[in-house]
Amino acid sequence: MEECSEQILTVHVNVICWHGHCANASKIAREVVPVADQVTIVYSHRRPGTLSNVIQFFETSEDWFFGRKFEVALQMNRCDVMLQIQADAVSESWSDLVLACQRDFLRYKKLGVWGPNVWWTPYPLELVKVGQVIDGGLTPVLQTDGIVWALRRQVLDRLSEFDYSHNNLGWGIDWCAICFAYANALTVARNVSVGVDHPKARGYSSKEAQNEMDLFLDQQTSEEKVLKSLFDEIIRSRRQRGSLWGREFEHDWRSLEIIRVLKERAIDRLVRR
Repeated sequence: MEECSEQILTVHVNVICWHGHCANASKIAREVVPVADQVTIVYSHRRPGTLSNVIQFFETSEDWFFGRKFEVALQMNRCDVMLQIQADAVSESWSDLVLACQRDFLRYKKLGVWGPNVWWTPYPLELVKVGQVIDGGLTPVLQTDGIVWALRRQVLDRLSEFDYSHNNLGWGIDWCAICFAYANALTVARNVSVGVDHPKARGYSSKEAQNEMDLFLDQQTSEEKVLKSLFDEIIRSRRQRGSLWGREFEHDWRSLEIIRVLKERAIDRLVRR
């Protein structure tokens, strides 16, 4: 990826909060205020307490989940990059995470979607990587997950075109961002030197979330839908084979060819200055 010549890149940190996570949302917001250009909390149930007067708040209905709250965050954003954090995530240093995110986006103008290395996620690194760790911990991936992730302005603009009214739970938003990025010469990467912990739990119906996602993904362009199908095939094949990277695909020429092309393109964008 070519290095970026711009010297200033603004970052909006949005924390999505719900019942039981107000204290952690406040902690995250307070930690990132010194290093972020905009800090917002989209919450339900009750307003998280904080002494900072620079944090913006938006209250939603109690029955609004990630999807509807993410739409609000998009509307509130006024920066070059939006870093979205789920309030049940834990980091040793949220300020260092913000700085790492800003540094990666500032350095690489073709970085479209960024994420740290999250535990727990249904998409562990070995399942979704399409290249080895390259520079500063960055490695190209098929999926960052939406637990903690950041998006460049071009990707945010595309996501703003979607209708979120029937995607309250929010599944598929990450795939729409990722497929748009790869379809438009942008790279998707995780910085494996930055770690985040996340509980392995859901407070909603996976079947309902899947149904909402299927409807939501129907808004993708034809090219984005093709990429989503290809990525699904790769991940499904890796899971079936117990996965991971390399020789497991010697007899699966379709997945191997897809990975080869994606790997070459992603590494080219990250490495070539």
